[in-house]
Amino acid sequence: MFIYDIKEQLNNLPEPYKTQLSETPDEILFQAFCKELQGILDCIDAGIYIVDDTKSIVFINKNAREKLSTDPDFVIGKPLTDLVKMGVFPAEEIVTLPVFETKKPNTIIRASKNHAIASALPQLDGDRVVRVIETDQVLNELIDIKSTIEKEIELNEKYRSELEYFRNKEMAAADEIIAESPAMKKLLTGAAKVAATDATILLLGESGVGKEVMAKFIYKNSSRSDKPFIKLNCSALPENLLESELFGYEKGSFTGASSKGKIGFFELADQGTLLLDEIDTLPLHLQPKLLRVLQEGEIIRVGGTKSIKVDVRLIAATNANLTRAVAEGRFRQDLYYRLNVIPLDIPPLRERVADIMPLAGHFIDKLNDKYHKYKHINYTCGPVLSGYTWPGNVRQLENLMERVYLSTDAIFITAAHLEPYLIEEMPLDPSGKSLKDIVGDYEKKYIEKVMGNYSSTQELANALQIDKSTLTRKIARYGIKNIY
Repeated sequence: MFIYDIKEQLNNLPEPYKTQLSETPDEILFQAFCKELQGILDCIDAGIYIVDDTKSIVFINKNAREKLSTDPDFVIGKPLTDLVKMGVFPAEEIVTLPVFETKKPNTIIRASKNHAIASALPQLDGDRVVRVIETDQVLNELIDIKSTIEKEIELNEKYRSELEYFRNKEMAAADEIIAESPAMKKLLTGAAKVAATDATILLLGESGVGKEVMAKFIYKNSSRSDKPFIKLNCSALPENLLESELFGYEKGSFTGASSKGKIGFFELADQGTLLLDEIDTLPLHLQPKLLRVLQEGEIIRVGGTKSIKVDVRLIAATNANLTRAVAEGRFRQDLYYRLNVIPLDIPPLRERVADIMPLAGHFIDKLNDKYHKYKHINYTCGPVLSGYTWPGNVRQLENLMERVYLSTDAIFITAAHLEPYLIEEMPLDPSGKSLKDIVGDYEKKYIEKVMGNYSSTQELANALQIDKSTLTRKIARYGIKNIY
């Protein structure tokens, strides 16, 4: 039936093909057409089965013949139901038969046959299914391609993650800001507000308070967080190199200069943020150049004459008194005013006592991650750490915690572990006070400092691990105003 259908299609060919073909005997023409069609179907990289309206297989191509477990000629002309009974085809993998009932395409995945996808499409004559064409496509190659693509995606994701890691590694410190004290909470709230602007920010505070960490916090919370963050310590370079590092230089500008020239930090930070630390050490002859960048948004390279536009958000930091530097002629007044648009004064650690223990715990956690251990800081460290003046601020606290962490095998770091190092770092007292007086001063200051955190003398005594009567005597001895 399939053969005569093809012959009928030949007779329906449009002119001029029908005229040309009419001169050839039908049977010869038909045989040539079938041979050509067979060759075409055999070239297809998929198994093709044609099932007629008696539900018998009338054609299979080369790809399908090669995959049969029996003689291909055996299945031609046989009903599919008989072939299923004989075990040639598993019943659960027959995709064609349901099409005769539904008159709709049907597709299944044959897991047992190298993950083949089998699709059956009906050819209709009115409402009657005259034949079904089934295609079987082995998915192994597609699966291999899919696997290759997934590996490439995974590799690209790995590269992207690594790039993101290295980009964010510099920013990790911005997540280390501990703000439990009212002073730091207020400061962070203000910093977050100004971070969203492009205003120049001047970070003030003693050495070690975390000015660089605050700069990174501002950067991460700004609209430039996906752009460069460049930092430069103005005191770290000699005067003759600082200018070329900041503004770049043209080729041949000076002895030893690169023959190609070099871009400076301002150009590197274009569209991003530049942190200039220890801005008070910027030489006087470079201060007008920095002022020009702030006012005009442009720089001139060393040895150059052409102005280069730059869009940089500047954050300056110093532990010096810039007002005094201006009065002493070491810092330009106009530059000071340009820098002092948004001043943020970071309080020293001794003024943010509530942050000390959380910071100490944070540093211990970092060390645990680094050394793969599980140490903890004991609550007894609180009074000892809080009573110290911390002249080196947060940096000193971090260094101390690492020193104690590495020098003890104890899982819990207690006050007993800290005290020897703190005593070692205490400055000599030139006032000639006795040890008893020094300890008394310390006790008084500490009791006054923590008293407001508790609701009664008994609660405070419990926290200090002393009797209530002992605490009451100390309050009276030191003349502390009892708030309870």
